[in-house]
Amino acid sequence: MTAENKQIVFLAGYSAAGKSTLAKEMRDNWDYTLVEHQPLVHGIASRKGFKRARHWLAGVGVEKFAEESANEMVSRTKNVLKEGKIRVVFDVAYGVKMLELFQSEFPDIYKLVVSVIADEDTRTLNIQKRMGTESTDEAQKELHFRDRFLREVGLDEVLQRSDIKVTNKDKQIGEVASELNKLIAEYLSEK
Repeated sequence: MTAENKQIVFLAGYSAAGKSTLAKEMRDNWDYTLVEHQPLVHGIASRKGFKRARHWLAGVGVEKFAEESANEMVSRTKNVLKEGKIRVVFDVAYGVKMLELFQSEFPDIYKLVVSVIADEDTRTLNIQKRMGTESTDEAQKELHFRDRFLREVGLDEVLQRSDIKVTNKDKQIGEVASELNKLIAEYLSEK
């Protein structure tokens, strides 16, 4: 099996940068198995008796939330690999501890971190659509809440260490996905 085929890709970026949409494009067009973060953390929260993931986060704190989420991500990855699938994409990467855990659990699989960058206006518009609101203030409050968590778990360091960067501004997500697919191929050909 070639290194180009055996991959775990983490899409890192602040909320509403387009990571989930980009991950779905990768799943649909390049045969990646997508593990979505939001359903994953909502599932954990529900099993623990919390109505929403943010209630679980408030109850256990950022560090425990990140640790338990990362452990569940590892578990899901192991299940995907057992099924014989070899290309996995996560629509999230937060914190160096999470990446270190994946490195220790999957030392022989290429792990790529992709920074997905979007400006504030794009992110605000995306979160407004997600929330079903026209209120810019409401959307920006939600972004502030999510971004604060991501800063606390060390997203900025992950972004600085990323292997590849793509920008989601003034492009269709399909264009961003095509660009990313080429960049991943180039990156792996150099390894």
